[in-house]
Amino acid sequence: MNGRLKDQAIESKECVQHLIDEHNALLKAKVDQGVQKSKEVRVGAAGQYWAPYFTDFDYNPADARFIGGPIDFVIFDGYTEWLDGKKDSQLKIVLAEVKSAKSGLTDGQRMIKKAIDKGEVKLAFYTYKLPKSVQEVKEDRIPLSLDDMVEEDEGG
Repeated sequence: MNGRLKDQAIESKECVQHLIDEHNALLKAKVDQGVQKSKEVRVGAAGQYWAPYFTDFDYNPADARFIGGPIDFVIFDGYTEWLDGKKDSQLKIVLAEVKSAKSGLTDGQRMIKKAIDKGEVKLAFYTYKLPKSVQEVKEDRIPLSLDDMVEEDEGG
């Protein structure tokens, strides 16, 4: 191999090595970014769950029920007082969403807020028809669909 070809080969090898190093650095940065985002999501999820125990939570933590999505909590404000014997307690039902300082409501959560603002909220009450005896279960006389199992009573 003559000197010029040898120099070009070395230059090409250095160029390829530079591209590989650059690629690896970008890949590491993306992986690190993903790991950081994952940590933030886990911390945020823990924060959502523990929000009723923070000092700035306006409700009794015993009244809050975590559901996680699409809204984080249903709060039965005043229910614990009522259970504790204060029978004149007023009950207020609150849907609460916990967000970090950077986050806002999702499109789905905004849709839920609009439904609440329009009064599109009700209580649905279901009564399940269970088999009356072990014999019915043995004979496969059990409901085959949800319609066969429940009756919806209008509750509000």
